[in-house]
Amino acid sequence: DHEARWLNLVGFCLRPGFGDAFDQERVQKLWKMYMAGLQFPKAKQNRLEWWIFIRRIAGGFKAGHQRQFFQEVSQILIKQKTSLPPQEMAELWMAAGNMERLLVKDKIALGSSLVKVLGKSRQNTATLLWVLGRLGARQMLYGSLDRVVPPTQAQTWIRKIMELKEKNTKNLHESVVQMARMVGDRTRDIDPEEREKILDWLNTSGAKKGHIESVAEKVQTDQKQQNAQFGERLPVGLILE
Repeated sequence: DHEARWLNLVGFCLRPGFGDAFDQERVQKLWKMYMAGLQFPKAKQNRLEWWIFIRRIAGGFKAGHQRQFFQEVSQILIKQKTSLPPQEMAELWMAAGNMERLLVKDKIALGSSLVKVLGKSRQNTATLLWVLGRLGARQMLYGSLDRVVPPTQAQTWIRKIMELKEKNTKNLHESVVQMARMVGDRTRDIDPEEREKILDWLNTSGAKKGHIESVAEKVQTDQKQQNAQFGERLPVGLILE
């Protein structure tokens, strides 16, 4: 119980892992703790808080750290050699989705594995849609431009989402918007013809005006959108450029 509360508190206070002058030093110390692992791994709540903690501070991890994380969890998420309870699996997926410094090939591997179970598994579809949107995002929160998944790959994932028959279309819309958002960069923006198809789908499926505008034209990302992209509310006053 003590370990779970500590992880929750530290992760909450340090999110998103950067933004303060001493965050890099703090995250470096926490990485050593990550390498050591949980002290009481048999406790279910500890395992849940562990992945939440990792997701919250992921932005402070260097590319090498995120790559090591990927190599360890890919045994579960991609090769599926280990089965986890649905809630824990959802938190692990979210932690992986927030690793923006992963190599493009690693993001594609994660996304391709995810779409195979999307809409078919016991896992939370809303969570998986959020993760896919993060993996294929046109505009990242902190990652460099060379870590953005190619538009052609994002378009493939978008088509999969548009084929889903979900009652809650809000989750579908938010995931698609992350991957189809217009950023004004031809190396990241999706194909114009595909954009028109997506806009038609958004309109016919009752998407919000803001979602449609984000795909149709380049608009500034606001605090609310950044919170949704991060997965929870960011610290007050922190604006990610």
